[in-house]
Amino acid sequence: MTTVFPIIMEGITFFIFLLICFYDLYAITSLGDLESDIIASKDLCDTLNPFFYPVLGAHIAGSFLSILSRRPLAFILTIPGIVYYVYKIINHRQKLDFTQIRRADELHRELRQHYFLLAYYVVLFLLFIVLFLVDLVHLFQ
Repeated sequence: MTTVFPIIMEGITFFIFLLICFYDLYAITSLGDLESDIIASKDLCDTLNPFFYPVLGAHIAGSFLSILSRRPLAFILTIPGIVYYVYKIINHRQKLDFTQIRRADELHRELRQHYFLLAYYVVLFLLFIVLFLVDLVHLFQ
């Protein structure tokens, strides 16, 4: 018999990862705008830089909620994201530099990172929505 608490935790978790997916889509769109000179590099950095720590906090919250929902495999799958963000903090790469982002290699590196993060968060979102639906079915059986 499944209790309601893990189902609620999984529902909150897939909502968190959905919001992070939307952020990554926004970042990819903004970086594409910079590539085509629609937006200034300072405006882009001023827009994206404040989101680094909230996204990290949301990812850690999603990881913690996967522990609360008693899903160790899901927690293990969220660890690479935390490691990635800690790596960026250790190497002082958590903020975009508006003087460097205009270089083509830097811009393409950021685009690749956000494409990879988007794919990673879509997989996590789909995992948690499937776990949520499976637990919901088991609750009503």
